[in-house]
Amino acid sequence: MAGKFAATAQLIENKGLSIFADFNPHIQFKKNRHIILLIGQWEYLSALSNTVNHGGYAHLRYNYRLKPLLKWEVLANSNTTGSGICLGGIWQELVRG
Repeated sequence: MAGKFAATAQLIENKGLSIFADFNPHIQFKKNRHIILLIGQWEYLSALSNTVNHGGYAHLRYNYRLKPLLKWEVLANSNTTGSGICLGGIWQELVRG
């Protein structure tokens, strides 16, 4: 298992309170023929008691190696606007690098 996790928070007062926060996980798990990947991002910005920006997304992916150059994969993606997608299929590597 490998990954990284980053988060930031700032409170600034200059003629009003400004708040900024973000959260960015990236987690990958590999075992034998399996790979699971989770990536996300969320951010929030508020100034003078008004939300200026608020949004983010999450991406989850599962990959299974059928043969050395043939893989099966399914993924899901969602964001804070309410849209999302789920896809799956088999793909073959044409060039290994």
